[in-house]
Amino acid sequence: MGDPAATLREPRPARGPTVNRYVRPVRDWDYLLDVVLARPGMYVGLPSFERVAAFVEGFGTAVDDGTLNRFRLWLAQRSGQPQSPLGWAELALRESSSASGAGSEENVEARTVARLRALLSEFRASEKDAAR
Repeated sequence: MGDPAATLREPRPARGPTVNRYVRPVRDWDYLLDVVLARPGMYVGLPSFERVAAFVEGFGTAVDDGTLNRFRLWLAQRSGQPQSPLGWAELALRESSSASGAGSEENVEARTVARLRALLSEFRASEKDAAR
């Protein structure tokens, strides 16, 4: 049968990196809107506006394509304050809060997160239209 210790010493063939074929990396803004922001609780835990905005900010920093800067300008012009010093998250929260109305804190959070997704979608659509 052979020496069992010899099989332990035999080099094993090298394997490539392990890739989970079921996890698709977030690649672009459309994927972020269609997948991540459609179910934010899967990515940020309790889907509060602050957590979702932090996730979006991190994504924007990683992609580094200027989208969030243009989104901030778009929101500022939309609010009638093109010279506003506020960041995109604060501008979006103000618009979302005014549109969310009254209700329990959970419902208001869910509506502000949904409104953020709607604002980003509307902005992306306007950018795509302008590019045509």
